[in-house]
Amino acid sequence: MALFFVAALRRAKELQLNRRLTVDGSIVIFVCALGCAYLSHSLYGGLVGGALVAAGYYHLKRAPKLLYLEPILFGGLAFMVVARTSCALTHDHPGKVTTFWGAVRGWPDGATRHDLGLYELVFLLLLTGLFYLFRNRRPFPGFHLAICTLAYAAVRLGLDFLRQPEAGPSALIPEFCGVLALLVCGLLLLLYGLRSMVVDGREGQEGL
Repeated sequence: MALFFVAALRRAKELQLNRRLTVDGSIVIFVCALGCAYLSHSLYGGLVGGALVAAGYYHLKRAPKLLYLEPILFGGLAFMVVARTSCALTHDHPGKVTTFWGAVRGWPDGATRHDLGLYELVFLLLLTGLFYLFRNRRPFPGFHLAICTLAYAAVRLGLDFLRQPEAGPSALIPEFCGVLALLVCGLLLLLYGLRSMVVDGREGQEGL
């Protein structure tokens, strides 16, 4: 939890955002996201709930929502890395039996299986590293949020196909709905950002 706030405040300072708005918003969003995840028994519930609360909070504060959501994103990535590290160490998310070289051996049944928590951790480490490396390259506000949403949804969709077959097709329905919601949100954010770039470009040309 502490890492979430440290990462969020550091990013807010880089963007020269209001510290009080960032701190208050981070607390409200973090608590609501955890509550939604608990009530829905799903990570997607936490992500969607947190995003809705964030949009509502910054709307009431009349603050630029996409700009203030970026520190929350960076804090959320740091939190997710820690959470998935725990999952990877305890092997909480076993997948299908496989001969893949990166799979984990020695599960309780003696099989070699995909470790979905480990795979997601590797992805999150790469994504977080790239975001910090290119954090100042933002074609439009909300760019990192759009890319993160789309990339995470795509990876989670791929990992769902590696789940244990005994879970049954019905177990994938909530996951698919969550992935679909993230994909739609990511596409809308991307289209909104690209449209704003086009509009700004036209206004700049008209002012010449």
